[in-house]
Amino acid sequence: MADNQEMEQTQKQKVEPPRNENDEIHTLTDEDIEDGVSINSGSNRQLDDFIAYLNPRNLVYDHGMVILKWIFCLFVILLLIYLMPRTFQNHDEGDQINGPTVLLWNEDWEQHQCSCMLNRDQYYSSLPIDAVIVNADQAFSLSGLEKIKHTPNFLLVFAAKNPLPLVQNPLTEYSPYYFNFTMSYRSDSDLRLTEYYFSTLYSSPQPVEKFEQPDRNFMMNMEDNLKSTLLYHLKRKRLLTAYIALNESNYTPTRSVYIEELRTQLEPKVIQKCDEHNECSTYKFMLVFQTTSCPDFMHSHIYMAMMNFVVPVVIGTGNISQFVPPGSYINGAEFTSPRKLAQFLINVGQEPHLYEQYFWWHSKYNIYQIRDTQSSTSYCAICAELRKPRRHRQPEEFFKWWTQHKCSDERTLWIDQMFQKIIKGP
Repeated sequence: MADNQEMEQTQKQKVEPPRNENDEIHTLTDEDIEDGVSINSGSNRQLDDFIAYLNPRNLVYDHGMVILKWIFCLFVILLLIYLMPRTFQNHDEGDQINGPTVLLWNEDWEQHQCSCMLNRDQYYSSLPIDAVIVNADQAFSLSGLEKIKHTPNFLLVFAAKNPLPLVQNPLTEYSPYYFNFTMSYRSDSDLRLTEYYFSTLYSSPQPVEKFEQPDRNFMMNMEDNLKSTLLYHLKRKRLLTAYIALNESNYTPTRSVYIEELRTQLEPKVIQKCDEHNECSTYKFMLVFQTTSCPDFMHSHIYMAMMNFVVPVVIGTGNISQFVPPGSYINGAEFTSPRKLAQFLINVGQEPHLYEQYFWWHSKYNIYQIRDTQSSTSYCAICAELRKPRRHRQPEEFFKWWTQHKCSDERTLWIDQMFQKIIKGP
């Protein structure tokens, strides 16, 4: 009996955990049972919520909301940046912030990689303005120029790619300010402004100062890759003559008469443009009507034709020989009538050896086009000019230089010359 009691006590000691002397024995009550049920219910609810969170649909929804929030924040940031004063300050590495500052008075916004600051904010006041460039090819007003904070000898730059008719010249309205620096199509400008220029092959892209004479044996001396490209385009020639459709501002009765006279011998086709995206290169010749007789002015269609392996036929007056290689175009002014010009084009078009001679320049030169994204090239040249010593100019100098330039009216020119040739006949 005693042995049995000792065994029971030994088993209880193994089952029951040891207790400290300060531990109190707690009896489970009804309240404890209710609390236990409540605790278990809370744990189950948390478990259910966690399982629901792991549902793929909920995960996608939550992640999508996070992404949308980030997109919205990014949109707000970009909008604030856009609405800030759009002053673009760009300078080459190593240039100091306090270098020359140029204000583009009425220029469309572009990024210009220059060695000085360029901006188009007329309310810019951080630094004095060293030069203001006015694009005279589009409407402009100099109202507010007197409020610009500028250096004492700042440049007011007149920039024009095209001749401006005197009747549309707004210069007389701004007597307090006259331009003291010129960038234009004219060769006697301080800086010549052009969209295209010829450059020598395999050299830095700089305008050619003086062209070589035509090389009649250029095919024999031409590099293989250049020769194959030229021959490819020559073989694609299927049509004789084209001209780009005239807009209303360039249309004149005399041009219509001239084209009708050409149609008696050949049938020039009307195209909308001449570039690498259409079939302009399938034509042998392209008629280019000069819009003015101003010296030094080159119609952009002349360059477009030559870039696309088409021989330009320049109709009008004005000496362009210093801007394009000799023997690369046909001068319509050398023919006494449109009919004689048409017959000449037919004859040359039928003789491959004669026709290919107009492309000799491909063995010597390239044509460079300054596209819109590169239009800062001329503007950047102002940065260099601002670092050079320059003489003071009287305002009257520019006014006389621009308004007294000898440009015959295009309509008068055609009436007096071309129309008389047509009346006289061959």
